[in-house]
Amino acid sequence: MDNIAKLYSFQKRINSEILKNNLQIPRTPDDKIECWGWEINYDAEIVYISPMIRNLLGYNPNEILFHSFNEFLSDEDLKNLQDQNIRQDFEKSDYFSFPAKIKKKNGSYIKIEVNGLGVFDENGNICGYEGIVIASKDDITKIRLS
Repeated sequence: MDNIAKLYSFQKRINSEILKNNLQIPRTPDDKIECWGWEINYDAEIVYISPMIRNLLGYNPNEILFHSFNEFLSDEDLKNLQDQNIRQDFEKSDYFSFPAKIKKKNGSYIKIEVNGLGVFDENGNICGYEGIVIASKDDITKIRLS
């Protein structure tokens, strides 16, 4: 699947979950946000990342493929995810969303909103996650899901 089709597929699935759960996203002008598609395996290794990641984080996709998503989270966000045993919560839910700070190639951090869905094998077991990241050139809280 090419990158545009994969990102469109992620967005379509997430929009479906947003509608199903009556979540609302305040509208933000497109020139104020960036988003990219991603997929990780069960061990949080990045197995797909949209080339759009270059625009905001400065990485080429091949620089972060097969690295752990956790390597790019701030220490505080990583601790919060571990403390909350977030994987169990994700496995119980069709859709998840959480704010985080992610490391750019230059070492600085940017606030993002991670949105995702579980990926299941043929037996219905969770084998990974996919979704989109939304980053705002302004404060991410303006576009947080409520």
